[in-house]
Amino acid sequence: CFLGPTSLDHQLSMIIANQAHARPGALVLDPFCGTASILVGCAAYGAHVLGADLDGRMLVGKGAGKTIADNFKQYGLGAPIGLQRADFAAASDCWRMLPFLDAIVCDPPYGVRASSKKLVAGASDQMQSRPDIETYTPQRERLDI
Repeated sequence: CFLGPTSLDHQLSMIIANQAHARPGALVLDPFCGTASILVGCAAYGAHVLGADLDGRMLVGKGAGKTIADNFKQYGLGAPIGLQRADFAAASDCWRMLPFLDAIVCDPPYGVRASSKKLVAGASDQMQSRPDIETYTPQRERLDI
C-alpha cells in the first residue's frame, strides 16, 4: 500500500468518483494525483484513469509493494492507463478544452495538508535533459492561491 501525507480517505474518494459520474468506459484525469487515491475510486466504478503530478517521486512510489500500481492491485483493479509528470499550474486551462475527457477530479484544497508549489520558470526545460528524471525534483516556488 502506497500512502502519502495527502492520501484521501477511501470513502471520500468514492464520493468524489460518484460525483464525477465515473462509470465503465469513462476517461477520468486527476492532474494532481499524488498516490492516486481518487483514481482508485474512479477505477472501482469502471472508469479508465489517467494521473499526473508535479512530484515524480509520487509517480514511481517507494519501492516494491509501495507504488500507485500496487494501490490498484490491492483492490483488484487494473493500473492507470497513464501517469505523467506535469505542472498543471502552468497549463491549467488546456485540459478543459479536450473533448475526450469525461471528468477531471482532484482533492482540493491544496496548501492545507501539504504546501502548494509550482515549477520555477524554465525548470520544466531542465527536467527534459536530466538522466535521473525519476528521482530529480526541479526547483519549485510557493504557489499563492
